[in-house]
Amino acid sequence: LVKAFDAGANDYIVKPFDKDELRARVRAGERILDLELALKHRVDELQAALDEINTLRGMLPICSYCKRIRSDNNYWQDIEGYVSAHSPATFSHGVCPECFEKFIKPELEELRAKRKENSGAKDEL
Repeated sequence: LVKAFDAGANDYIVKPFDKDELRARVRAGERILDLELALKHRVDELQAALDEINTLRGMLPICSYCKRIRSDNNYWQDIEGYVSAHSPATFSHGVCPECFEKFIKPELEELRAKRKENSGAKDEL
């Protein structure tokens, strides 16, 4: 028995064998195979999740004015391009409330004023 297990056997049954013992050992073997299969599936799931994780690490040199990032080969590129190249992240763009007030709102007010001037000039014609 010891030699069989030392040689790599997972189980051992002697002859003549008992039918009930054989059935019990087969069921135990099936449980072990089911557990191994479940473990393999779990490892595959974890590997797939790990493959999805792509984390930016370390210090990123960023321009304090234009917010471009210096890459490893000393090339400056916009932050969206750098992050997209180094992670699976994608971007959608919007305007925060502070920038809306600072940049967009004055332009809209200027356009409205011009439109008002133009509509007043048409009324005079």
